[in-house]
Amino acid sequence: MHDPATDDAGFGADMTYDFEARKIDPRKGDGLYHGPSSGHINKRKAEKIGMGGAYGYGSSMNAWHLDTIAYWAGHEGYIWHSKTQFRSPAFEGDVTYVDAEVVEKSETSPFGMPVVKVELRMTTQDGDTILKGTADVSLPV
Repeated sequence: MHDPATDDAGFGADMTYDFEARKIDPRKGDGLYHGPSSGHINKRKAEKIGMGGAYGYGSSMNAWHLDTIAYWAGHEGYIWHSKTQFRSPAFEGDVTYVDAEVVEKSETSPFGMPVVKVELRMTTQDGDTILKGTADVSLPV
């Protein structure tokens, strides 16, 4: 049976999966060490695709956003909705600052309870914004 995942995706030869080698060493097909995502941990490959250096995963940055809000809200708080916009990757060696502010309070939300809207921003040591996000959060009474 033909597996379309094994088709040439147009990546450089050194950034494709090795499906045969993966049968012996799973890292050859996981994408991180030997695949299209290898620029995340390999500076040379990151530079080859124009990233300028090794960089973090967007999903991790989204988790930092959610973790910050959740830790602030506490065990009794609840994140009803969140939205993030990725502006730039978190590059290896950069510092990431996370700042957030409550910008709105709603006594009657679509969720049937009072919520606050939190705006969050992640910046680097140079002040560059790498992520902006919002979250609708109910808080313990």
